[in-house]
Amino acid sequence: MQNRLVLAVVSIALCLLATGRCLAINPPMCPHVIGWNNEIDRWAQGATWIKVIFENDIPPAQATGSKVFYRPFTADTVYWENGYLPDQRTGSSYADLVWAKIANLAKKPDAVSYRNEFDWSNPTKAKRTCAEFVNYKNRLRQLGYAGQIVFGSFPPDWISAATWQDPDLMAAVNAADAVETHEYFDFEVNCCLPNRCFRHRDIAIANNSYLRGKPWFIGEFGSDVDWGPCKYCGDGLFRTGWRDRNKLSEQQYIDQMKIYRAGCANEVVAVFVFQQGDQTSWSNYEVIGTSVADYMKTTWEPETGRILGRVKKADGTGLGGATITATPGGYSTQAEPSGNYTFTVPVGTYTVSASAPGFATHGIADKTVVVNKAVTVNFNLHPIQPISVVKALADTRIGAISGCVVGVFPESESVNSIYIEAQDRSAAICTAWPEAVSIGDEVNAVGRMETAANQERILTAATLTVTGRTNTPITPLFISSRSLGSGAGAWRWIKEDDISARVWSDVVGLSNNGLLVKAAGVVSFAGADYFYLNDGSGVDDYKVPDASLGMPPGLRVSMENVGWVPPVGSFVSATGISSFYRSETQLFRLLRVRTEWDVTCFAW
Repeated sequence: MQNRLVLAVVSIALCLLATGRCLAINPPMCPHVIGWNNEIDRWAQGATWIKVIFENDIPPAQATGSKVFYRPFTADTVYWENGYLPDQRTGSSYADLVWAKIANLAKKPDAVSYRNEFDWSNPTKAKRTCAEFVNYKNRLRQLGYAGQIVFGSFPPDWISAATWQDPDLMAAVNAADAVETHEYFDFEVNCCLPNRCFRHRDIAIANNSYLRGKPWFIGEFGSDVDWGPCKYCGDGLFRTGWRDRNKLSEQQYIDQMKIYRAGCANEVVAVFVFQQGDQTSWSNYEVIGTSVADYMKTTWEPETGRILGRVKKADGTGLGGATITATPGGYSTQAEPSGNYTFTVPVGTYTVSASAPGFATHGIADKTVVVNKAVTVNFNLHPIQPISVVKALADTRIGAISGCVVGVFPESESVNSIYIEAQDRSAAICTAWPEAVSIGDEVNAVGRMETAANQERILTAATLTVTGRTNTPITPLFISSRSLGSGAGAWRWIKEDDISARVWSDVVGLSNNGLLVKAAGVVSFAGADYFYLNDGSGVDDYKVPDASLGMPPGLRVSMENVGWVPPVGSFVSATGISSFYRSETQLFRLLRVRTEWDVTCFAW
């Protein structure tokens, strides 16, 4: 037996290493319960995850302190949930049935699966099942479910490389919060079937970049019937579970579990061992009352490593009391007076952040902790200053701000202009940052001040950290076109003794560049991706030939990337970012609209 086990480990390692894939830290071997009972209740305390198929088993599973994975076995009592999605069901209608089973629970399960073991033997039905998963997920979200919505499951049989590249399958996986597959293995038989000799799911992850990083549940694991296409392959007795006619001893089954865990890909969150519970028809798989169940419990305690380092102020002195957090998981500690810190976390990959009152939060992503090792993460925190103060700093000076995102404009593939406004609407600033954030995000940003070609002050961020979502969204400041902008101007029409003339007029009032503002008026000119809004303020940037009309065209409103422009003569309101643009040597007022919903057409 030992030789076969060694060969199995070598085969798995070669398959994974050939694709450049690292072997994972061992995932927990978790309960798969069909029919809750008191014995399970005592044994399952502290399990990392528990899978149940009856909705009545969700509350007792939650009471153990475990996360709960729910397979909606009884949601559809007409067509059931085995195999392809029936033609009589859509993803949305099926989601309604699933939601009905959990809607009244005080606490919802942490994860909900989709279908049970559909394969690719009928590609048309398989592709429809994949495509409808997107509707299934969207409907569950619409109904109010906030947990993980899991795509799957594929059965233990081999899934070809071409299947993993099917566009409907890829779309389903990309939409899913996680993936589920089922895997039954026997290292004790000489089998030429690939699905029983190594974990094809791990190979699929290694060979398909879109699968990497996607959380993965092994929804069922165990020892099952194993026979193959050649006469020398497989178990001639066709035994099912590990207990069937002494197929495996307890120690043999434990040894197989150890080998399986050692080779799982990093993405595997939990392996659900089939099965435990009152469903006696599956007694050949039962582990309760055996040393296998005892071994499973030992896997629920995660292997750990450490994160350590020092938090310093900008002047290099230690920042005691700073809070250091590792996510996912929310593990945290506080720095000593010297700024040094250390804490223990389960092995995995984390974003590590340091925060302190009055300082900008700094997060560093992709720090990997391995078993019994330490990873060093150091921080330099900068004191937060008012946006107006940072905006006035000389070029190349370092500043740190906090505020709420009110506008995001992609400027190129690698840079976004992110407008951050103080919650009291006193000031705002354009921040250059490569990653996407959302309007309404509360953020800290640290970076270097620069002046753009159009004279706009920009904070080129070295770090930008989302600290939360605002509970009080910033509303736009209603403003006349004469007062919009900062450092910009416009020509104004002056009429005296029946003679009209233009005179240069600077912006009046306080600086509002970067603020979220709103203006209203009549559309006096419409271009391909901009229009002019005339609110009677008499401003004119000469961009529209209007001298013969005897009236100014108004304020330029940028609709770049929005997709539509209101027609001339319509009365509109426009919300956007107060800005300006350069034309030759002059700076002119500009309102940058963020989305099509920022412009409302009242009449035309």
